[in-house]
Amino acid sequence: EHGRVSGVVTGSGHVRGSHVVLAAGLGSVPLLATENIRLPLSGREGLLVNTAPTEKRYLNTLLRLPGLHMRQTLDGHIVFGASFAGGQPGDDPEGTAEDLFGQVQKVFKNGDKLEFSHYTIGVRPEPEDGYPILGSTGLEGLELAVMHSGVTNAALVGDLLAKKIVFGIDDSILGDYRLDRFKDDAKL
Repeated sequence: EHGRVSGVVTGSGHVRGSHVVLAAGLGSVPLLATENIRLPLSGREGLLVNTAPTEKRYLNTLLRLPGLHMRQTLDGHIVFGASFAGGQPGDDPEGTAEDLFGQVQKVFKNGDKLEFSHYTIGVRPEPEDGYPILGSTGLEGLELAVMHSGVTNAALVGDLLAKKIVFGIDDSILGDYRLDRFKDDAKL
């Protein structure tokens, strides 16, 4: 609206806002392309495996081992993968998932009581240089937050961008992660 982003359009209609943070992972690429902004981002497939829910609390934190990371959800599922960088599913994703499940069972005392539930393959956003892309897009009213580790960094990034948007505090931490570091791509 008048050269400024003033909200979003959803399947349920228009949502107006004085400012928008675009945090749509790979979906950010086509959205920014409508304004001729190239976002240097690609996707990498990642495999995550879930156990059936268990009442036993195996983990109270994120656990990272060589070639394996895992966490337990509040409803008791243990969610795990081979690598934070993507955990490639390979040519046989089901076989890969079953192999990982076998590894997880060996990590825990009574791990043989865990039951396999399912696996998912997602596509993780991966900035060209491997670092998050945060802050101004060059369009007034639109900030960007895209990174491989979105869930891990969401609280910090949300806080930094909220301070920038609401109070005008542009924390120096954001400096190295701006879109304009890809000078040929940014409108800035």
